Amino acid sequence: MDLNELKTAIEWWQGCEYLHPVTCRQNPDHPVLRPEIEGEHLILVCPTCGWRLWEFAGHIFLQTYKRRLIDQKLEAEAGDFAPSGRNSEQ
Repeated sequence: MDLNELKTAIEWWQGCEYLHPVTCRQNPDHPVLRPEIEGEHLILVCPTCGWRLWEFAGHIFLQTYKRRLIDQKLEAEAGDFAPSGRNSEQ
């Protein structure tokens, strides 16, 4: 798994309005955790107290992010396309 791609996916997740962000275990009132690359690992760090989350299901962040990129690409390619039939203007 590419750590930079995973970091981008987590940053997207943490700022997404319809997904619950990963928060600090020490204090959920702290800002959302930020992804940081340390050596060969990506960890999530609380910007307020420094609490670190070392183990998490990174593939969930990555798969959700990639699915959103695919959806955006399909939406852009579709443009204003309106199929004939019930939804098309007469």
